[in-house]
Amino acid sequence: GRTATVFVTSHTRPLLARVLFGDSTNEIKKGILEFAGFDVNVKKFGPIADHINIDEFKKFRRKFVGLGKKAY
Repeated sequence: GRTATVFVTSHTRPLLARVLFGDSTNEIKKGILEFAGFDVNVKKFGPIADHINIDEFKKFRRKFVGLGKKAY
């Protein structure tokens, strides 16, 4: 089967964003990808802001690179 991973980044913590704004990934997940026959995984990351320090940036980068390598 086909799979897709959606990466969601925000300036707030994912749980707080969910409480404030609801599930913002439904349109992408259910309305597009699942409708097209994909099994969908959603990965939420936060807070990611313009002012994060270099260590936090490297941590996020390692995480994204690792997830990207799993795709191949």
